[in-house]
Amino acid sequence: MTLPGPSVVPADLDSFLDEPTVEAWSSSQLGRLPAAAQAELAPLTVRMRVSAGQMIYRQSDPPCFVLVVRGLARIRAQSMDGRYVTIRYMHPGDCVGIVTVVTDQQPVDAEAVTDCDVVFVDVGTLRRLATTQAQVGWVLAQSAAASCIDVIDLMTGNLFLSVRQRVARHLLDLSDNTDEGLVVKVGQQGIADAIGSVREVVARALRDLEASGLVERTKQCIRLTDPSALHRLVTESQAARRRA
Repeated sequence: MTLPGPSVVPADLDSFLDEPTVEAWSSSQLGRLPAAAQAELAPLTVRMRVSAGQMIYRQSDPPCFVLVVRGLARIRAQSMDGRYVTIRYMHPGDCVGIVTVVTDQQPVDAEAVTDCDVVFVDVGTLRRLATTQAQVGWVLAQSAAASCIDVIDLMTGNLFLSVRQRVARHLLDLSDNTDEGLVVKVGQQGIADAIGSVREVVARALRDLEASGLVERTKQCIRLTDPSALHRLVTESQAARRRA
C-alpha cells in the first residue's frame, strides 16, 4: 500500500544517523512524522548489524520497533507445534513493530534473511508521541492499515499465484539458514502438499527455478541461491494484480 510522502526531515538528522540510515528513515513512516518528533526520536536510536539467519528480535524480547536500513528480513509467526510461517518481508525503509507500539504485544519474530543493518527506535518515546500528538498518531494508524493490507495481499496472493510463484513463496517460507545459506529440507511431496498441488507439477516448477539460477537442488536439500529474486517473483506478480 502506498502512503503519503515524507514530511519535512530535520536538517540535523544526519548529526545522529549515518547516510544509509537517513535514506531509509526518510523513505519510511518515520520520515512522515513531524520534524520535531523525528528530532526527538533520532538521538535515541540504536543501530545493529544482524547476520543472515540471526534473529533481529524474538516474541519474548522487550517491545521493539525496528527500521530496516540494509538487507532483507522476514517477520514470522510460530504455530503450537513449533512450525514457522512468514507473515511478511521487510526491505530497506520498512519498519516493523507498530503492533507493539499500540498494544504492547509482540506476537511475531523478526529474522534476517540476508545480512541486515537495522535501527531500533525507542518504543516508549514513540508511544508517548503517538498518544500526545495527533499527527504522529495518524501516521502510525496509516502504517498499521498498510501493514494489514500487505498481509491480506500476501494471503490472497497465495490463492491466485501460479504454481511456480507458489513454490517460490513456500521455498522462502520453509527455508532455514545454514552455513551453506538458505536451505529447504522439505521434499517435493511436502511442498506439493503445502501448495495444494502434486509432486510432478512441483518438480517441473523446481526445474524451472533452477534453470533460472534461483535455486540449486541436491539429494539432501534445495538451496536458495537468490532469495531476493525469489521474493521479487512473488511480489511483482501481486503488484501487477493490484494495478489490474
